[in-house]
Formats: sequence, structure tokens, C-alpha cells
Amino acid sequence: MNEEKYRQTFEQGANNVKQEDMGKVAAKADDILEVIGRVDILKKFTARAALLLRLVSDYYNGKYSNVPWKTIAMAVFALLYVLNPVDLIPDYIPVIGFVDDAFVMGLAWAAVESDVQDYAVYKCENGLADARFRDLAQQAFGDVC
Repeated sequence: MNEEKYRQTFEQGANNVKQEDMGKVAAKADDILEVIGRVDILKKFTARAALLLRLVSDYYNGKYSNVPWKTIAMAVFALLYVLNPVDLIPDYIPVIGFVDDAFVMGLAWAAVESDVQDYAVYKCENGLADARFRDLAQQAFGDVC
């Protein structure tokens, strides 16, 4: 599978995300973080995924809206993609099963990083960031809180 195929899958998937998919992400947040924390190739995305989950949750619950829908859609697609065991490279294939998941997470992060950083700064500057959030922001961005 080539890089262009992953990019096409990512773009098409993000374009098909619907409002109700945010609810799926919220309901499966623990499962998503479990997969990311368990799989070596995905572990580097642990803090980033946790921030994406918080952003999606705050957007879904009306607590934060200063972000483009496309950012939310890309985050939702990437998080659900990681959870889906049957994707471009099925997760049950040893060693390479999660390579596509890591690639999609990388694409998503590259596309939404600045919006997530703006979200982190907003939460920190407005006293809305708990200690865990500040730790996640530190891991993802350095000193933003």
C-alpha cells in the first residue's frame, strides 16, 4: 500500500464523518486509548490521542467551538480508524497490522496540530485545564500551559 492510498483513505474518511461519529468516539475513548497504549508503533501518539479525545468531547458537548469542523472530522476519523481492526492493513496481521493506523494518526496530527495547540492554550489560559490535561499538553507541545 502506498502513501497516496493512505492519504486518499484519510481524506475520504474525514469527509464522511458525521456528528454522531463524535458520540462513537466519546463512547469508545477508553478502548481507543487502550489500543494506542498497547501497540508499540502507536504509543508515541498516546498524549496526542488523549488531547484529540478531549477536543472532540469538548466540541461535542458545546464546551469549545473555536475549531473548524474539518479538524474535528479528521480527529474523529483517525481515532475511529485506530479502533477498527479491519482497515487497509487488518490489525490481526502480525507486525504490520498497525502500520496504517500509525500513518493515519500521523496524517491527522500533522493536519490538526495547530488547532489542538490553540485549544490547549485556550484551556490553560482560562483555567479549564486540570493537571492531566496540562501534562498531556506538555508532552505534545512543550510549555504551552
